[in-house]
Amino acid sequence: MITIDSSNNTLAGIRDAINSSGGPVTASIVNDGSGASPYRLVLTSNETGDDADITHDIASVLTLTNDAALNADSSNTAQDAQVTINGLAIYSESNTFVDAIDDVTFEISQVETDTPLTLTISDDFTTPISTISSFIASYNLVLAEFSAAFDTDDTTGASTGTLSSDISVQIAQNRLANIMTNVHYELAGNAFQSLAEIGITMNDDGLLDVDTDVLEDALTEDADSVKRLFQGMSSSVDGIADQAYDVLYDLTNSADGVFTRKSRIWDETIDDLLDLMEEREDRIETYEELVRSKFNYLEELLSTLEAQSSALEGLQSVLDSSNS
Repeated sequence: MITIDSSNNTLAGIRDAINSSGGPVTASIVNDGSGASPYRLVLTSNETGDDADITHDIASVLTLTNDAALNADSSNTAQDAQVTINGLAIYSESNTFVDAIDDVTFEISQVETDTPLTLTISDDFTTPISTISSFIASYNLVLAEFSAAFDTDDTTGASTGTLSSDISVQIAQNRLANIMTNVHYELAGNAFQSLAEIGITMNDDGLLDVDTDVLEDALTEDADSVKRLFQGMSSSVDGIADQAYDVLYDLTNSADGVFTRKSRIWDETIDDLLDLMEEREDRIETYEELVRSKFNYLEELLSTLEAQSSALEGLQSVLDSSNS
């Protein structure tokens, strides 16, 4: 119930009272340019469709404290949007039609009664091809990091990579390569069981190349099978992406990954070496003090002996003179 009294018995007051009531309509004021009283209070439903038609009973909606009278006219009757598809009338509460055609959503923007429109529906594989290409690019980036870990000097053939002697990295690289090139028989029943079947092959450098034409043909043939190739058949049968993730997770997870454990061991080794260096530095300092002490003592002894030698030489001279 909206109450109209002396505080709001103007069109603006009624508009504001309706809008602040939280009802299913929105009130506005328009000027239709007609004579001395051109202003009109317009109510618009907040919903769309045939069920959103506005009905009015002024007496039950507005409590008027004076003898004011309101006349209401409907200028736009609410109705559902309607299209005809293959001779069948289809209705929607909005201009958007969902699943009138299986897995297709479309929106109408204008009324066209004379000329029928032809709607052509085709598959768009832009997103899955882009996603698969990103996956392959990520694999190639990981492989490049692994390759850097095994670098060798072109001249001497000596290993220069930081992890060149780490067998765990080599094992992970081999596992990933096998995942990308093997036929995955565990995907029995799937149309595709290897990346090669959908246009993804490994070149001489160990990197993956994508033939987008072959990939698009595979998606056109059976997009769900391409999806299962990467995501697996079920929670118990992993696809290629899941298997690759597991390999990298085994290496990098922060709880007990191979690199995490090795990092802890390396940190402990570094700490032990630092302790050993500190201990040996203390021993070196002690030995240095001992050597310096001996050196100072020898200097003092040498000085004493030199003095004694001079004295003896003097005494020898006196004795030689006396004998003369």
